[in-house]
Amino acid sequence: MRIINGSLFSVAFHPKDESIFFIGELDGIHRKGHTDYQKIAPVEKAMKIAFYKGRLWAENLYGEIYRIEEGKEAQAIGMGQGVTSKSGNRMHMTQQGPFLLSLKGIQSWDEESEQFKPVQSPVLDSLMAGKDWWPGMMATSSVHKETWMTGGDYKGLIVFRDNQLDKEKISMLKPLRDYAIRTLYLEQDGKAWIGGDFGLVEFNPACKDAAYSVLPKVRIRQIIINNEQLFYDGATGGKAELLSQPQIKFGSSTKEFDFVFSSDANNLLGQTRYSYYLEGYENTWRPWAMETAKEYTNLSFGKYTFHLKTIDSFGRESEEATFSFTILRPLQEMVPRLVHECRQERTPSEERHTEGIRGGCGQRYPHSEKHRQETSILH
Repeated sequence: MRIINGSLFSVAFHPKDESIFFIGELDGIHRKGHTDYQKIAPVEKAMKIAFYKGRLWAENLYGEIYRIEEGKEAQAIGMGQGVTSKSGNRMHMTQQGPFLLSLKGIQSWDEESEQFKPVQSPVLDSLMAGKDWWPGMMATSSVHKETWMTGGDYKGLIVFRDNQLDKEKISMLKPLRDYAIRTLYLEQDGKAWIGGDFGLVEFNPACKDAAYSVLPKVRIRQIIINNEQLFYDGATGGKAELLSQPQIKFGSSTKEFDFVFSSDANNLLGQTRYSYYLEGYENTWRPWAMETAKEYTNLSFGKYTFHLKTIDSFGRESEEATFSFTILRPLQEMVPRLVHECRQERTPSEERHTEGIRGGCGQRYPHSEKHRQETSILH
């Protein structure tokens, strides 16, 4: 059964008679009774309406605040009532009265003076000290004396009580930190209902996410060298025997290395990100990113170690995974170096005796057994 035909923005029930309700529509706020339906205030596009002490409070699309009494004209609440921002306000209604959230901070309504006054809080002062933070959405629990709040972009959900951040709950809520929160409702038993583009989430601090109880692990799944797979680290964690060797060496023609990696973090929300660097090629960790592969090309000879770590949606880092290897010096660079070192060891008489003979360290025959042993690692 359709009760209202048209665009509806908000609804609130009469505190003494729930058969009467009020509706925020395009052209104003309407009252719907048993048999009547009438416009009571020309507050267009009222996005939020709520009662406090028999008066209806409204926030319109532009963040302007109004107070409405039946039978009277709507009163715009502005600078004369202590409001620091004429527009851009967001109203949150509590049992203690309305709160206003804006770029200037948070204000609470003082019924006796009929003025909005700044809320003093070290937590808020610390947050507001940042250039890009201001309060966006707010929910309060009088039972648990908690305040839940997002930033002005509705992201970065935090929880605090007694002017102290609840670090454990904030950590448990980190998978939501990059999502815009559209609705927030706190129950008396400590549960919270959180909605947005990600759907609807029930948060119960007594039942922690299974992924939260296990620290993330990162694995190098594949190493592809010159377009040939070196090994595969399967789901069971088994690695090829090659990795058990203390030194892994490759010929000088091996210049391309592709590392493929993943994490065992099981995130229902949020993203797993990775950071890495190749010691011997670079000195700093790469910024966190979601890519699960990295290619290095045209590597020169030398010793290298690939370092890898992951961070899960709760903001926890894994231990490092590493892979060390050596690219041998090219033959055309190594032979002159060996010859130079050997000549430095020979006496002048040995130099004259072996003049014109190719070989190392006084050897008359270049294909002697010792020479073959010295040059075998170059191939």
